[in-house]
Amino acid sequence: MPYEIPHWVESIPPSDKPKLDKATKPDLTPLEFDAEAGYAEFSGRHGYYRTTLNSCYSGDKPCGGGYPCKHMYRLAMMLNLIPGECKNDLTKIKYQRFGISLDEAVARVESVSLDSQEFLLKNLAYLRNNPIEPKRVPSAVLSDLEGARLLVRIDEPVEIRMHPDIDKSSYSLLVYLRRKLGWDCYYSVDMEQLYYPTGAQFEDVSFSISVEDDGQVSVKCSGNPDVCHFPTDKITQLLTAYGHNRCLNGFVPQPDK
Repeated sequence: MPYEIPHWVESIPPSDKPKLDKATKPDLTPLEFDAEAGYAEFSGRHGYYRTTLNSCYSGDKPCGGGYPCKHMYRLAMMLNLIPGECKNDLTKIKYQRFGISLDEAVARVESVSLDSQEFLLKNLAYLRNNPIEPKRVPSAVLSDLEGARLLVRIDEPVEIRMHPDIDKSSYSLLVYLRRKLGWDCYYSVDMEQLYYPTGAQFEDVSFSISVEDDGQVSVKCSGNPDVCHFPTDKITQLLTAYGHNRCLNGFVPQPDK
């Protein structure tokens, strides 16, 4: 599991029942939900709330709902860590994201250079909520990303922002880039550092036991814990379509990236 489960999920005080009740409401349907990373984004009067099990921020300000807040409780419910029947209704979200579809956003990303894609991989999470100074972007990369309408230059004040076209698809676009270009690692039993694509999931191993007519016991094993695949979702479909699904036939972790 790539995220830490905090102690508060084990002991929720009775005084937090109002927050738990609010957490199930349809107006708290998340804009983004990433079960793999233990992350969600919500909307409210102060803008976007970026939520994990350990924090919740709108911009650079912590959520005013107290720790843990209603957003964190909603996330824990969606991750099946605490009980709760969440009502999902996208029409009840107070602030909707606008812009182009993920398909169009990925097409724009695939039209720029690898250097530009790597810049987005490193900076898009920050750019989704903050501007950056032009000097932080290599000139060739900035020209490339401006031309593809992925970044936009603002004159007053002088700064670079994420293009509003990709507001709606920006988080999924970041996940796409992480799966395409990112690496995670772990240590084997021999303390060898092994790398695998970010977001890949290892196969579950299952055993079945049967008794033959002659009384012999047969044990069958399925799944390979040393092979990983990407989740079956829209992002992986796009990676496959563009020829960048590194886990298409299963990926075996390796010592070098």
